[in-house]
Amino acid sequence: NIANLVIVPLGTDGSVSLYTQSGTHLVADVAGWFGDDTQQPGLSGMFIPVDPARVLDTRNAIGIATTSPVPPDTAVVLAIAGHGGAPAAGVGAVVLNVTAAAATAPGYITVWPSDQPQPTASNLNVTAVGQNIPNLVSVSVSAGGAVSLYTQSGTHLLADLAGYYVR
Repeated sequence: NIANLVIVPLGTDGSVSLYTQSGTHLVADVAGWFGDDTQQPGLSGMFIPVDPARVLDTRNAIGIATTSPVPPDTAVVLAIAGHGGAPAAGVGAVVLNVTAAAATAPGYITVWPSDQPQPTASNLNVTAVGQNIPNLVSVSVSAGGAVSLYTQSGTHLLADLAGYYVR
């Protein structure tokens, strides 16, 4: 099972198509929508891209005060507001490229607003010891501008900010 985030335009009838070459079960979760250039700047929900910036790297103590892998069954809190090109206020959600690096065992990573309960859905699935695997994640931030990242099995965690949504 491998999760991935995709951003696709809707068809004229408001739908999208899903295709599999080999046959499998498909699961699709809608995480949000984009406005267009007819909306006024600063409108709630507008996406603001930023130059990609590393906001978390547990290998190099970026965004966290350790250079150790995150232990199994552990969540870390990552401040987003005011970091990596995001403003200190007015951020409602972010787009992050999250990477599990040098995973200690197969498992999953979940990312969510740090002031909410941890959801049961995964954002990234690790399938092998030592694996390095990324996935794009779109996630709301807490009222204080932070997200939590949970690792089931333990891994180094990296996150690159690609943009934010106006609150």
